[in-house]
Amino acid sequence: MGRKRQLQFGAINITMPAPHRPERYIELFRRAGDLDKVVKLKGDWVGKLGTLRDDKDSDGSAIMRGEFYKYIELDSTRDWFNVLKGKPADERELDQISIPEHLKPHFQYVPFVFFSKGHRLVMITRDKEDVISAAQAVTVLRGIFASSELVAIFGKIDLVVEPSRDTLEKILGMPRLRTLEVVVTPPNPDDFEEFERDLFEDMASQRASSYQLTLQEEEGEGLAPSDKVRKLARVAQSNGKVSGIGGSRGKTVRLSTTEHPLIEKTHYDPEVEIRANVLLVKAKEILQQIRN
Repeated sequence: MGRKRQLQFGAINITMPAPHRPERYIELFRRAGDLDKVVKLKGDWVGKLGTLRDDKDSDGSAIMRGEFYKYIELDSTRDWFNVLKGKPADERELDQISIPEHLKPHFQYVPFVFFSKGHRLVMITRDKEDVISAAQAVTVLRGIFASSELVAIFGKIDLVVEPSRDTLEKILGMPRLRTLEVVVTPPNPDDFEEFERDLFEDMASQRASSYQLTLQEEEGEGLAPSDKVRKLARVAQSNGKVSGIGGSRGKTVRLSTTEHPLIEKTHYDPEVEIRANVLLVKAKEILQQIRN
């Protein structure tokens, strides 16, 4: 048996305007892949969707397997530095530079699986030197999904990095919770509870694109969120954000679900296990964790 490698995982919630049929989500990814669009990330890094493949889950529902690519888009027109001479390269040296346009440095890639049932994407975010965070994946998808060709067909797509599931409890359990902010973007009506469906229908009937609730404590008392507010916050952690400020005046604590992404880890032996299979098994565990 070979040496085991550690994999790190993240998850993204993807929602679109009605109709919310699972096949529309799969079609969204197909068309997004056909665009072959490159999205700028931080610095010289760029990202894009890689290979996509239709598949079926064990219950027969459609899933999409794919990859995120990340590499450096080198701007050869910028200044170069000669480390041997300790000074900027001159024109003669620049003329010697010849990098084919189709070759890109520092290439990294990670696989993902998208579940049309539940509209969640689970991805490997770290495998040895290959690192693409869920936040970077959201930037890539948001840039692609905002293309006019896709917006005309599917409307505005909302993407939320799934937060660590204990972050919400930490916010609601803060000593003297002084401020609580809950922001909800429309959840899908096929989500996991009747509360989500009722909330979506209420927002849709009012033509609301978001729902925001801010609670401030009575001086010195601390907040006591009701059961309804707690349910709303539960929806918001996957469809928007929840943030809170607590603690005493001298020791203020600020927490937000957007700053603490869900991170799961596992180990596998690449000599006897297929990474794509490990991803699928772990993804289902993560989805169950999200549902619970």
